[in-house]
Amino acid sequence: MKIKIDCNDIAFSKLVRMNHTVCQRYGKPLKLQCCHIFSRKYYTTRFDEDNAVVLCWNCHNWFDTHKMSACLFDASKRVFTQDEEGYAFLVDWLGYTWDQLEELYHKSRQIYKGYKAKKKDIGREIKEKTLLKEE
Repeated sequence: MKIKIDCNDIAFSKLVRMNHTVCQRYGKPLKLQCCHIFSRKYYTTRFDEDNAVVLCWNCHNWFDTHKMSACLFDASKRVFTQDEEGYAFLVDWLGYTWDQLEELYHKSRQIYKGYKAKKKDIGREIKEKTLLKEE
């Protein structure tokens, strides 16, 4: 199921990509995208900068297909056959901790109601953060 992109998603993507001119996985400068660690369908973390990294199109697709939630909760499942897999990439390359990822996972699953009512306020907050970063 494809999740609709609205004006806040576009503004949030711009905010996340502002300080990155290359992919955070392999340093490629083309087709940069805002990649959500946990899906945009979870509104509690949809506009949370801790839940987003900047990846090129290829790495974004790789990340979305290599996430293994089991390793978030069971340290014995954090033994990977390759140098980096899914969430391990965030820990090994970007400085996240397993505890931070588990906390972010649980936060993303919290019930969130009333996005339509809060949409303008969220948009205003994203724009304010963008202006601060531009300064």
